[in-house]
Amino acid sequence: MSFGVFPSHMGKRRDGGREGQSRLGEPGIQSCAALLVVRESDLVIVQASENAPLFLGTADAVIGWTLDALGGDVAACIRANLGQALQGLPLALRCRLGSAQRECDLLLHRPTSGGLAIELEPAGSAVDLSARLQAALQPILSAGELGRLCDASARVFQELTGYDRVLIFRFDPDGQGEVIAEQRKPGIASCLGQRFGDSELPPKAHLMIERHWIRHLVDADERPVAVRPRRSPITDREIDLSGSTWRGMSRLHLQFLKRMGVRGTLVASLLVGGRPWGLVVCHHRTPRFLHYPVRAACELLAEAVATRIVALEAAMQVEAEHRVRGLEARLIEAIARHGDWVPAVLEDPSVLLRPIAATGAVLVYEGRLMKVGATPGEACLGEILAWLDAEPRCGVIATAALGERAANGERVLAAPLSTGGGEYLIWFRAETADKDAVTAEASGQNALPAQPSVSMGQGAWGRWSPPCSRSLPWSVADRLAAGLISTSVSDVIHQFRSVRVLIAQAQLAQARAKAHLSDQPILIADASGTVLLTTPAWDRLPSLKDRCLERLHDLIPLCAEPLLVERHLGELIGRLYAWRGHIGFCANGDVPERYLVRADPVLSSPGHALGFVVILIDCRSQMTVREAAQRIQDSVLGPASSDRLMETRAEAVDYAGVMSAVAGNVHRTAQQLTDAADADLGVALATGVETSCARTFELLERLIAYSGKAAGGGADPLS
Repeated sequence: MSFGVFPSHMGKRRDGGREGQSRLGEPGIQSCAALLVVRESDLVIVQASENAPLFLGTADAVIGWTLDALGGDVAACIRANLGQALQGLPLALRCRLGSAQRECDLLLHRPTSGGLAIELEPAGSAVDLSARLQAALQPILSAGELGRLCDASARVFQELTGYDRVLIFRFDPDGQGEVIAEQRKPGIASCLGQRFGDSELPPKAHLMIERHWIRHLVDADERPVAVRPRRSPITDREIDLSGSTWRGMSRLHLQFLKRMGVRGTLVASLLVGGRPWGLVVCHHRTPRFLHYPVRAACELLAEAVATRIVALEAAMQVEAEHRVRGLEARLIEAIARHGDWVPAVLEDPSVLLRPIAATGAVLVYEGRLMKVGATPGEACLGEILAWLDAEPRCGVIATAALGERAANGERVLAAPLSTGGGEYLIWFRAETADKDAVTAEASGQNALPAQPSVSMGQGAWGRWSPPCSRSLPWSVADRLAAGLISTSVSDVIHQFRSVRVLIAQAQLAQARAKAHLSDQPILIADASGTVLLTTPAWDRLPSLKDRCLERLHDLIPLCAEPLLVERHLGELIGRLYAWRGHIGFCANGDVPERYLVRADPVLSSPGHALGFVVILIDCRSQMTVREAAQRIQDSVLGPASSDRLMETRAEAVDYAGVMSAVAGNVHRTAQQLTDAADADLGVALATGVETSCARTFELLERLIAYSGKAAGGGADPLS
C-alpha cells in the first residue's frame, strides 16, 4: 500500500527479517528513543541500542550496568512495576535520569527473546488531555453515517496531532482498499478516492495491522539504530522488536517514504469485529515527534472510531432490512394477481437493482434465466453459473471480477435461492469512471502516476490523477441487502411451491421434491388444518422428532406456552390471520427450544383459504447476539469497571467526561447489535467491541496513571 503505510516490497523480504530490521536483518529502533534490555532478576543491562550512552549522557558503554547506576529514580520505578503482565499495552512511566534528574518517559514490555525491554524517550510537559479528548469524541460519537464519521475522524486526528495530511483508508472484502476521507493543509495534494488492489498489500499486512494498533515514525530520512548484541545473552535468541513502540522500519520502506516526500507518519488501525476495517494514516513533510500522551490519545480515539463503525454498520443492517421489507409483499401480491411471483421482479427492474446500486441482475429459477438491466452474454452467464454451482453454499458470494469470463471488469454478487444449486439471484455492477482528478492548492507541481506504489516521483505533495474506469466494490450494505432480498425471494419460493402442493394433488410428488430442497423446517396443512407435508428439516427438530402430527392443533401440547399457541392457531385457521412471533417446544423437561414462527394462510380468493404454511426459524443465534450485547454492558460497562478506574487516583475526575462518552458509545453500540440482521456477524462484532472496550478502559487507566506521575517542565507533547 502507498502513503507511507505498507509498501509492496514489505511482503517480499528475502532475509526473513521482521519489520524493524534493515534489509540485511539488522535489528534497530528509531533514533529519537533509546532501548535497554535488562535481566529482571538483578536489573543488569544485557542489550542496548547504540545510541543509549548518548541518550543517558555518558561516554561509556552501558551493557553490564545495573539500572541503579543510571541515577535518578529509574530503577525504583521499574522495580515497583515488575509484577505487571506487560504482554499487551506497553506500560508508560515518567522517571528521572542521572544526577541532573532529567525527566524522560519509559515504555516497558517483555519481548519474546527474553528480558525486560525499556524504551526511553524525551518527556514532554504534563498536559491534561481530558478536555481535548472529550471535545474530539463529540463529532465521532454524534456522526450518524459512515461518511460523516470518517470526515470527522480525519479532522479530529489532524487537530490533535498537527500532521499535514490525515487519510482514512478502508479495506473491502475483496482485498481492495480506498481512501474515503481526508483532512489536509493548504498546498498538500489530495489522495481522496485513490484505490489499491490486493497485489499492492503484502501477504502479512493485515496481521501487522491487527498486532500493531499504533505506528509512529518520526523521521523517514533517519536509518534505524542497531541494538547490541543482536542475540539475547539470556535466551540466545535474536532480539524481538515486534512489540517495540520505537522499532525501526525497513530500509526499503524508508526509501519509499522519501520518494513520496513524507518524513513523519502516524498510522492507527481500525479493527471491527477483530478484523482490519481500515487505517488512519497521518503524513508530514518534516520530522514530527508525538509524546506518549498524544499517541495514547490517538489510540483511544481510534478505538472510539472503530466502535462507532460497529454501531453504524449494525444500523446499516437494520436499514437494509427495512429497504427490502416491501419486496416480499409485492411478490405475494403478484402470486395473487398472476399466479406467479416472477412478474413482480421483471415488471420493475428497480426492485432488484436499486437496493444494491447494481447495473444488471439475473434471476435463475427452475431452469429459466431472466435478465434485467445490463448483463453479460449467454456464454459468460453459463460460465458464471457453473462457477457458482461449484462454490460451497455459504450465503452471498461476491467477487471483484471474473477475469475474461466477465466483460468490462464487471463485479458479480450472487445469492443462492435453494440448497440444491441451480437457482440464484445474481447482480452485476459494470465498470464506472472514477472521480475527477483532484488538484491541490499548490500549483505548478507534477502529477502523481496512476500507481503511486510503483513510483511516487516528486509530485507527492502536488497534484495527482486517480486511476479511472474501474467498477466500485460491493459494500457491506450491498451484501446485506443482497442476502435479505434473496431470503425474501427464497421464502416466497417456498410458499409458492407449497401453493402448488395445495392446488394440484397430481403435481404433489414433483412439488414435494422441490420443497424438500429447503433447509428450513416447513409444515403445510390444508384449509381444515390437516397436515399434508413436513420437510425433513422439520422432522429433524429434536422436540418434533418421531412426532406424528395429523393436525395443526397437535402442536399445542408440545409447546411451552400452549394457550398462546392455541390462540394464534385459532386466529390463523378461523380468521385467516398471519402469525409472526416466537414458539417454544418442550424437550424432555429441559429448557424449551425456541424458534421464530411464520404462519400464513394461502388464499384462493379473498376470505377463502386453500391451506396454511408454517415455517420455523432457529432464533438461537439471535439470542446469542442479545446475550453478547448484554455481556458487554454487564461485564465491561458495569459499576465495577467504572469504579475501578475512578478509584485509581484523584486525577481520574478530570477524565470523567471522557469515560462517560466512551461508555455511552459502547452502550449505544450494544443496543444496535441486538437488531443486527446477520446474527453470526453480530456475535463477532459484539466480541470485538467487548475486547475494544476493555482495552479502551485499560488505556484510560494507563493515561490517568501517567498523568498523575508526570511533573512540570519539558516540552509540550502537542508541540
